[in-house]
This record gives sequence, C-alpha cells and structure tokens, in this order.
Amino acid sequence: MSYPKIPESGVVLGRPGEIARFELAAQLDSILAFTKLRLALLGAFAFLALGLLVAGAQNSHQVNTQGVAYLLLAKHYAAGDFGLAVSSYWSPLLSWLLALGLKAGWNDLAAARIVMGLSGALFWLGAAALLFVCRLSALFFLVGVWLVVFAAVVWSVEYISPDLLGAGLLLLAVSGSLLAIRFQSKRGAIAAGAFWGLTYYAYAPLLSAVVISLVGFAWVAGWQKAKETRRWIAWQGVVALAVMLPWWIVLSLHYGGLTIGSVWAIDRAVAGVESADAERYHPCFGRLNAPAEGRFSNWEDPARLEYVFWSPFSSATDWDRQWNLLKANLRSIFGIFFGFGTLGIGFLALATCFVFRRPLDRTLFSESWRWTVFPVGGLALAFLPLEVKELDARYFYGVYPLLLAAVFGFLQCCCNSLRGGGFQRGFGLLLLPRCLVCRWRRNW
Repeated sequence: MSYPKIPESGVVLGRPGEIARFELAAQLDSILAFTKLRLALLGAFAFLALGLLVAGAQNSHQVNTQGVAYLLLAKHYAAGDFGLAVSSYWSPLLSWLLALGLKAGWNDLAAARIVMGLSGALFWLGAAALLFVCRLSALFFLVGVWLVVFAAVVWSVEYISPDLLGAGLLLLAVSGSLLAIRFQSKRGAIAAGAFWGLTYYAYAPLLSAVVISLVGFAWVAGWQKAKETRRWIAWQGVVALAVMLPWWIVLSLHYGGLTIGSVWAIDRAVAGVESADAERYHPCFGRLNAPAEGRFSNWEDPARLEYVFWSPFSSATDWDRQWNLLKANLRSIFGIFFGFGTLGIGFLALATCFVFRRPLDRTLFSESWRWTVFPVGGLALAFLPLEVKELDARYFYGVYPLLLAAVFGFLQCCCNSLRGGGFQRGFGLLLLPRCLVCRWRRNW
C-alpha cells in the first residue's frame, strides 16, 4: 500500500498560511484516503468509548479523598451556596462539571464516573490532536492514538481528580498553539489562549507549565527573529490571562486579598520537616476539628486552616530538607517519565529537539514535535518544589502523549535522514511492545 506523500515545502515566516493549510490537508488525506487507516482510527474511537463505559461501570464504587472534596463542593454549587463552594485550594472546573451532573439528577458516584469518563475522552482527543499537529506519518499517528486509548481508559478510573481533565486541556492548548503558529492565525491564537486559561481552571498547579510553555515558545520565536510568531504567542498569553482573571477576582474578593490559589503554599507546607512544633499534614486529618457552618468537613477549604509554612533559608535543617526534597523529587519524576515506556528515547528526543537540520526556519515549523520540550519541562518544574512520590504519576498524565510525539517525531526524523521507510516501520514495531507495557498505575 503506497501512502500519499506530504509536500516537503515548509512554512516560511511572514507568508500567508496557505502552505500550512495545504500541508495539513495533505496530511489528513494520507490518513483518511485508505479504508484500513480509516477503520483503524474509527476502531480506536470505538474502543475508547466502549472501554470508558465498561471501566466506569466496573469501578462505580471507586472514590478517594480528593474526589470527596470535589463532590462536596459540587453539592454546594448545585445548591447555589457559592460562599461555601469557592475554594482557592481546589480548582473549580471539575466541581462545576460534577454540579451539572448532580443537577441532572445523577447520584454522586455516577456523576463522578461520567465526568471522569468525559475527562478520559478529552485527554484522548487532546493527544490525538497533538500527534496530528506534530505531522507524524500515518503509522506513527495511529500507533500513538491506540496507545493513548489504553492510557485514557485506565486513568479515567484511577482517581476522581482533575489531573486527567487538566492534561487533556493542556494537550489541546499545545496543539492549538502549534497550529496558530503554523497558520499565523489570530483566531487560532485566541482559541489556544482559551485552552491555556481553562487548563488553570482544571488544575491550578498547571499554571506554571502554561507560563513556561508560552515563554519557551516565545523564546524560540525570538531566537528565530519571527516577529509575527511572537505576536500570536503574545495573543495567546493575553487571552489566557483574560480567561483566568475572573476567577482571580472571585478568589480575591472571597478571601479579602489578592489570591490566585493556595495549593502551592499548602502543599509546600505539608512537605516540610516534621517536628513537635510543626505538624506536617493537613490539620483536618491530623487532629479533631469542627467544620465550619454548612460544611461536612474542613477538607472542603483547606485554605482556612492553619499550616506551618517554612523556607529553606530559615535554618540548616530546612535547607537540608529542601535539598533532600529536590533530589527525591528528581528521582521520582525521572522514574515516572521512564515508566511511561519509551525506553529513554523520549529523553534523547527532547535533548536533541533543537539540534536542527538546515534551513532552521523550515525545521522549526515543519517538525512541531521539537516544541514539546517546553510543556514537558514545564510540567516537571511545576511540581519540582512540591513533594512528588513515584506513585504520583497522575500529576504527569500529559507527559505521556508529549513523549510519544517527541519519540515518534525523532524516529521519523532519523528515518527521513536515512531515506528508509522499511527502517521506520521496523523500528516503530520494535518500540511498540515496550510502549504497551507502560506502567499505567492504578493506586486507590
């Protein structure tokens, strides 16, 4: 079976986006032009839908402490008690979706399972969009799409938490950003900016990854002296800020001071050194306390509780704790990334993503997988100051599709350099078994 070849002419900065649109149409045609490839893509979607339904039904009883907090806040939203529903620690988007389910008449766990199933579908959609935008061959694209199907199904029942939802929105934001840069499109930049902003609503700790990604994209554009590209990236930042600003205003009015979130400060406090004078755990679990009026538990709003905050510069003990925490976090993060099953090739791909072939402008804008280093690095840096254990893979769900895109893009680049399609297919199939044994953790 012969595949239609995508034109090799790259996008030149400063020109209209017709070339990029033509390349995108040719790439889509290379996937949909053949019945077998269409059936493979439809089969992935059907398997995802069936898998999410079966997994949700088989795990309808599953619940966790985070899920309890989000469900309690959702009940406040559904009842119209917004004074009790607003929290600077728990991000609002998941509670809003759960509240819609409760208003529709679903019980708590049914609403949670449906929302988590939709989060899994959104995650798969974001991953598929990313793999497509990275201009992978039809083989690599379909292999990646199928791999993400399995991950989305398993992770959708691992927790009731916003991690999968935030990862899906982050992937859509990265995909939209890369498309806006290729097309030089204002509307695309606005849409990407909206996804960046919604990522914060889904999971506030991802704000750091959003900022690092946009700054990294702008840095590359500035390095290439691409003024138009920097303008579209600036548009994304402005739109993202406009999307996030209303919630910042709500939080600031609710807490009586400038507030964009308390999750960073509280999670840092919990990661400190345990002592007789400093209890390093959430007070609502560590000792008896009466919940505020109208609340089932103070876990609904930990920002109102008293935590013992610390700084690495306050004492030698705290400095040692910070150093040990940093080393432990690096080991955990690298262990999680290696556990995603790419044989370490993902690190090689990211490390060489800016080793370009000439001409530089064509390489940057025709091989979009090279830009994935910024969201991957942003996700790692976002959680590095906090406490990360190897069981906390849920923080990095978005890294798995990003690593797949980097690995497949890197292999495709090597294969194109060797001009050997057989090598591309053979190496891809050799990599597949290792990708399939990705350690998709299920820790209740």
